[in-house]
Amino acid sequence: GMYFGNADGTVAELSSAYFAELDALEDEGAVPPGVSNATLYAAIRHAVAHLGDGLGSNSPDEMRFAQALIYRAALIAPEKIPLNFLIAAFPESVVLRLGELPMPTEAAPAAQRRYISIFRTQSLAQRVVFVDNFNANNEAAETIRIHPLVHEVLCDIFLRDIPPGRLGEQLSMMLHELLGWLTEMRKRNAFFAVDQLAAHAEALLAVIVKVSRFELYNQDEVKFFQVTRLMLQLELATCRMSRGDFN
Repeated sequence: GMYFGNADGTVAELSSAYFAELDALEDEGAVPPGVSNATLYAAIRHAVAHLGDGLGSNSPDEMRFAQALIYRAALIAPEKIPLNFLIAAFPESVVLRLGELPMPTEAAPAAQRRYISIFRTQSLAQRVVFVDNFNANNEAAETIRIHPLVHEVLCDIFLRDIPPGRLGEQLSMMLHELLGWLTEMRKRNAFFAVDQLAAHAEALLAVIVKVSRFELYNQDEVKFFQVTRLMLQLELATCRMSRGDFN
């Protein structure tokens, strides 16, 4: 219903194509192990594939980037996902260095608004802006939230579909970006942002523990991944201890 409401055109025009593409509804083999609801998986795959429908003047690259962002968002917590972090953690190219942690950066306001609009076309994410009394409107304030069930399905789809080598690259990139953001926000005493990013760090580390199907291409990448993960764990512990949590 939300799809038809957000897209341009009549229900009659949209419905034939909509149902024609949901082949997985009739494909029992499309159901993941332990899950009996093929409809849910098919509907979410369809929603991601049709992000931006009805907005007009969409470039294929822009749509692919929006799809990548929504799937990467499924690797961290479903609430209070900083949009600027998502954009920064998925650059076209990047050189990762342990001695040069990334600083929080803010994407252009027009780009932020554009991706929020794209996500809304399929009702996959809601925009939520957080302002605290100490660091109003910092880089982590512009956020999205994803329904927890949708978030879980997105994560399952993404982890099953992405090649192991690409997954290893993405995990390293997200670890590195999150380490830089969390470190900087702690130094700023941005308490709300620290708690927000700490929750995402815990979620990402939990995904890494759960997923064994990822690869790193050479020993240098293995070392970078291992050290970055350890550094994020230490930074997370430092953040917790600075708030009096020694557990």
